[in-house]
Amino acid sequence: MSEMRDLARLYLSFKSLSSQPVTTEEMFRRDNLSVLRDAIEKMVETSEDGKEKYGLKLTLNAIVQRTIKSLKGYYTETIQDDKYDEIKKFQLAYSFRSHEMFSNARYQCISSSVDKARRPEQLPEEEELMKLKTFISGQVKLVTDTFEITKYAWLRSLVVCRLTLYNGRRGEEPSRMLLSQWADAEDGVWLPSDQVLKIEDDAEKYLVGQFRLAYLHGKGRKFVPVLLPEDTIEAIKLLVAQRQSHGIKENNIFLFGTKSSSSNCSGWHSVKSVCIQAQVKINATKNRHRISTIYASLDMSLEHQRIFLDHMGHEAAISRDNYQCPIGIKEVRIMGKLLNNIDKGASTETVKLPEMLQQSTAPKKSKLPEMLQQSIAPKKFKLSEKPEEPKEKTKSEKVTWSKEETAELRKVFKDFFTTSTSNTNCNSGYLPNKEEIINFLKNQMPQCLKLLSMQTAYLKTRTKLFNERKTIRENINRHQNKLI
Repeated sequence: MSEMRDLARLYLSFKSLSSQPVTTEEMFRRDNLSVLRDAIEKMVETSEDGKEKYGLKLTLNAIVQRTIKSLKGYYTETIQDDKYDEIKKFQLAYSFRSHEMFSNARYQCISSSVDKARRPEQLPEEEELMKLKTFISGQVKLVTDTFEITKYAWLRSLVVCRLTLYNGRRGEEPSRMLLSQWADAEDGVWLPSDQVLKIEDDAEKYLVGQFRLAYLHGKGRKFVPVLLPEDTIEAIKLLVAQRQSHGIKENNIFLFGTKSSSSNCSGWHSVKSVCIQAQVKINATKNRHRISTIYASLDMSLEHQRIFLDHMGHEAAISRDNYQCPIGIKEVRIMGKLLNNIDKGASTETVKLPEMLQQSTAPKKSKLPEMLQQSIAPKKFKLSEKPEEPKEKTKSEKVTWSKEETAELRKVFKDFFTTSTSNTNCNSGYLPNKEEIINFLKNQMPQCLKLLSMQTAYLKTRTKLFNERKTIRENINRHQNKLI
């Protein structure tokens, strides 16, 4: 819907600049290309300081490209070959000058994302976040206790704002939650009771009971989780119960639907309206920067890192390069000491690593359970001190067999290398079973395998047997061909 609105605005701008009446279809003709470019430039101008709206400019470029693609498909389907040839030539002409129009906007957006938006001063203040949380909590309680249908939209905005900021979601994600997804969360589909009962730690079991869990469509093809805290449940149930009284159509599939259409409310506007009333300057993007920066400062285990990235809906590189503020304090404390030592003439033998850098090489315990214990879990419970660390896969080590070790292997397993002359072109057949190979290793462990575990040594030996059998059979086959 937003793309259609932007396309309509572009057409109105195009129409105002055109010297004669034009249709939307005529925007995509070569003789009107210069007017279309002027219309885009007019739309992205700002009245205050004359700067461009770089993000809007890139959005309009993408909309034009998708519209061209749709028109090509439509003209092909309806056998309008003349129009198809024209739109194809228009696409070539439009792309020819695109780098001049949009390269600066693309550079500015990237620069803003990796530089300006990641500066520590751009992060929301913790005092403002607590002020907003208190405001939302008070307003939700006030509206639900004295509910009137005129307050429906305001309560909806409060809940959407709470879910968006609490989960660190993008602005439009929680607002797109479906009624079916809420029903799954309410019924505990993603938190089966039998699995909850298996949780040994009482504090974690208590924590699970404080949430409902829903999975929504995120950016691209990803499903992202949304935790619904206990303080939003009654408000959501009230919104569901009063949908028809507010005028929301029965065929509206969205939990936070609007009565004016079959769509959902705007998450961005919900967050903005609530923050204006609370007199704070916070938005979803800044909050995601804040959460990613806090994540970067924690010594989380690999498993907890994976869960965090899955929740945020982006990859580790995106979190590091686009969201996290550079960890300046750690940079100075660690590298400052190290570089000072080097600058003073320390050699490789005498240079001392800073204490923090030395500790970083040791296995680290995740601070996440401790944070949960301090902020959420009741005092009578105690979280386990050592969270289970995930097993990391290690790259297989290469081993080199000596001639003596290879000869000994061939001698012990010579029966498995023999083959008939009719079967020398293949490497099929049975290898020694695991028990036989293990007995060989226990009695005559090759020097090249002594530092490996028994399972790894077994696999290496089995691979060696396979390769040696193949080599022997190829040699036999080559000699037989010479005799023939």
